[in-house]
Amino acid sequence: IRLPMLIGDGRSGAFMSEGTGSKKATSGYPLRQVVEAQVLERFAPPHVVVNGDGDIVYFSARTGSYLEAPQGIPSRQVLSLARAGLRLDLRAALREAATTRRTVVRENVVVDEDDEQVQSIKLTVEPLAERGKGERLYLVLFEAAGPVQARSDVGPENRSSEGTADLERELRETRERLQSTIEEYETALEEVKSSNEELVSVNEEAQSTNEELEASKEEMQSLNEELNTIN
Repeated sequence: IRLPMLIGDGRSGAFMSEGTGSKKATSGYPLRQVVEAQVLERFAPPHVVVNGDGDIVYFSARTGSYLEAPQGIPSRQVLSLARAGLRLDLRAALREAATTRRTVVRENVVVDEDDEQVQSIKLTVEPLAERGKGERLYLVLFEAAGPVQARSDVGPENRSSEGTADLERELRETRERLQSTIEEYETALEEVKSSNEELVSVNEEAQSTNEELEASKEEMQSLNEELNTIN
């Protein structure tokens, strides 16, 4: 790319080199990919891509305000990396997106930053298009919804409402887990009931077979007695 020609004296010839220059720029290097990558890096919100188990398969830049590596063994589990204040909403949004196959948005999620600071964000979880028979993937977007604030600057009424919202989200999450556990328990009971019915059926068949064997034994014994009488 010849920058002097692009910032020349304004004459028409400065921008008329489409015959050779543009072909070299596009054919020698994937210019579109370079431009798109730079635009995404500068203007797209921080994001990650996770699979159905919550394991991160792709990181964008600038995710450090929302995800941080915990102490200990390295992990790519997004819930393990999520900063305080984000985990509950993220877990619920991932579960809802996986269940409904629709985009899920959580507004005003308050995330803990470093140095006793917090930030309100918009959290979006969006299922990615199916890729044949590959695993299902989900795009997780983190968009700042307000400035970073010192925790002490957040008014008592806001802290109270945030705490109430956290408790409500936690209660909702607990109820969802309880409902899921109840459904799994009922399914297990049905399976046990079905297995018991199969066992009863097998026992009845075995009993019928034993009765048939007993009858055959009696017939054989009767035949033996008749043969002994003839002899």
